[in-house]
Amino acid sequence: MKKAIRLTCLALAAATVVPMASCRSGGGGNGSSQSIRIFTYSGDEYAGAKMDSVFQKIESDVGVEISFEGAKSENYYTKLTPMMNSMDLPDVVWSDPENSEGAFQRWADPTQDLLWNLDELLIGNEDRYPYLNKLVYSDQYKNIQYYGGHYLVPAVETKTAWAIYYRADWLEAIGFVGEDGKAKAPETLDEFEEVMSKFSGVNLFTDANGNPSGQTYGISPNTYNYYLNPLYGAFGITPDWDITDGGEVSYMYAREQFKPYLEWMNAMYKKGWIDPTFNQNTGDTDRNQWYNGKVGCIMTNGEGHMEWVVANFEDANGADKVIVGPPLLGTGNTSSLTGKTLGVEGERGYSDWGGDYGGYAITKGTKDVYKTLDLLEYLISPEGSKLRLYGIEGTHYTYDEEGNIVADLDGRNSERSNYFGKVKDLDGNSVNAGLHGMGSRFGYAVDWEEFEKSGKIEIATDIGSLYPKYGALVRQAVEYTKYLQHSRLVNVTAYPSLVYNKQAEVKNISWSFVNKAIIGTANLTSDWDGMISDLQKAGYNDIKNIIRETAQELGIIG
Repeated sequence: MKKAIRLTCLALAAATVVPMASCRSGGGGNGSSQSIRIFTYSGDEYAGAKMDSVFQKIESDVGVEISFEGAKSENYYTKLTPMMNSMDLPDVVWSDPENSEGAFQRWADPTQDLLWNLDELLIGNEDRYPYLNKLVYSDQYKNIQYYGGHYLVPAVETKTAWAIYYRADWLEAIGFVGEDGKAKAPETLDEFEEVMSKFSGVNLFTDANGNPSGQTYGISPNTYNYYLNPLYGAFGITPDWDITDGGEVSYMYAREQFKPYLEWMNAMYKKGWIDPTFNQNTGDTDRNQWYNGKVGCIMTNGEGHMEWVVANFEDANGADKVIVGPPLLGTGNTSSLTGKTLGVEGERGYSDWGGDYGGYAITKGTKDVYKTLDLLEYLISPEGSKLRLYGIEGTHYTYDEEGNIVADLDGRNSERSNYFGKVKDLDGNSVNAGLHGMGSRFGYAVDWEEFEKSGKIEIATDIGSLYPKYGALVRQAVEYTKYLQHSRLVNVTAYPSLVYNKQAEVKNISWSFVNKAIIGTANLTSDWDGMISDLQKAGYNDIKNIIRETAQELGIIG
């Protein structure tokens, strides 16, 4: 029997396909096959790798030869920056500018002549590059600008990929259940406090082998502050930089509205509901406390990360013991447990991070810029998106009677070089039913039919279907991401270059204060004032003035 796993492709199956004639050579090219080097995150995994039939078809359709290179996130710019400085320029480079420590902003500087301004290539070429024009100049991404131009093709992602996980067995043990007697997730900060308090103590539970649980806590969050965004959303905190109708600019961790959140977190810390060693959690070490049965809740990535967050947990603690919950709702009342104000009534939401994970820029080292642009156009088109994510129709996937994509495991397994992601099937077996590893580097597929109706960039993939074993959890977590806290400055980068280094300094100063306030080594009176003073010395007011002027120029405020 042929092996198959159903995936769902919402709009791709019916979407209009770009005629391949649109991928002709241009810009003075001679039509011959062009070699294109792509430097991307974790691209080192594919360095020197033989292209499989999926990318061979992409190469054939566009008329190029593709090679990948790159580095892991921790040393990405350590490797790429010297290459750019020495003019060893790949044709295409991925970057997440906000986390590049100013590297991308320097490369985009027109005086450096390192990157192509996409405006010079796309404007007037709408027929040849319809999807790039729609994406780059969409309302969602149009303000991702540097030096007055667009230098990135966004890698489209969900606006947040976050999830809150709870131990269902612990919830049932403390009696936090629904009418059916099964575990339910907290909805409000009141309920969250109750659960955190009852998760914390000594030998309250038993492990998978029936042994006492030892000391347990509610949470052991990552030291990076953004991991807890589902909590400070309940206090009405919008993400990162924001601006009011009246032009008041602020950075989230330096707002007066952030202080009640810190007071509440410090109260929970003093109660013993937060692991006292949480400030040592870097990388993924917060997950170790979850896997090891020391906490009953973790806030971290959802979507594909459930293959690790849930699977590794189950390996150590047994199956069917995890549920996901929504971002917590602020109630505005005074807590009977901590004595602190529980957020702002009616406020909730994950931070809206803009719906992209960096993007791709074309360097001035590319031989034929229009041919390179043809490749990027193809990769975001309906036809190219299906190919790079799911493979070749009839070989790597088919359609069922409802139009859903069904992964063909036999076809995928027949590849000598197999780059399809391994996921767990319903029986817990590891199978090649995931997205294509190389192709997924360019983001999810866009629902172009929806774009034509509403002008909005939406994801065209049923993400839950990509992870059969944990599909129900993934879909529930994705459903909860409808609750978002938005900043009016999301995806606005059109600032003068001097802003970026100052913004990084403001972030570092305020970030370092947050965990000190939670632990209690910094107070929210004199120490807070001292932190604000340090921000002013770092140019906080200068940044706010520049952002205000930029927001006016872009029409974000009147």
